[in-house]
Parts: sequence; structure tokens; C-alpha cells
Amino acid sequence: MHAGNHYYDEIFHYKGEWDMPSCCGLRIIVGDKGATVIVNELYQDNPGSSVASSGRSLA
Repeated sequence: MHAGNHYYDEIFHYKGEWDMPSCCGLRIIVGDKGATVIVNELYQDNPGSSVASSGRSLA
């Protein structure tokens, strides 16, 4: 779901450990004072690495 220029809510696909296809939830909210980025685990819907163990490389 892409909702305008100030809010982004998608499933983000990335290469996890050992280049294993992985995914997480990604929300970006842009406000007057900057942006807030929220990532969340998809648990059973994520076939690869958790976002908790991949956070540094994703950032």
C-alpha cells in the first residue's frame, strides 16, 4: 500500500545471511520534523533471516 508522499507501508525484500531471500514489513512516515522508519518481523511469512539479525546491514 503506497499512501501518498508522507506515508509508505510495504513488504521489503532483502538478501539476508548467506544471500538468503528475506523480507520484513517497512513503514516510513514523513512529518514536519523528519522521518520515522519502522521495520517489523513477518515471522512465518519470512522465509529467510530475521530483521533483528539483519538490522545493521539494512540500515
